[in-house]
Amino acid sequence: SPTPELSPAAFINAVQYANVLEGRFKQLQDEREAVQKKTFTKWVNSHLARVTCRISDLYSDLRDGRMLLRLLEVLSGEQLPKPTKGRMRIHCLENVDKAL
Repeated sequence: SPTPELSPAAFINAVQYANVLEGRFKQLQDEREAVQKKTFTKWVNSHLARVTCRISDLYSDLRDGRMLLRLLEVLSGEQLPKPTKGRMRIHCLENVDKAL
């Protein structure tokens, strides 16, 4: 059977409704990501508290690999290689590579 055609007004309403749903879906995704980030940050801090360290922003504080190495030492109980000193991108990559 042929598909019924929408009137221009009905089509516009359908498009507007789809846009509202898409916006709400994105909002819910963003909220869920924020909750997960906050929860994981608290979990990381609960372990880093053993070595009197703390992170405030998950992405920026783990970016250079130093805190990531500390966290892995706490979790594994093993001594890991010392982090590379320096702030250049190559130093950050070396530290993350050591952690991996």
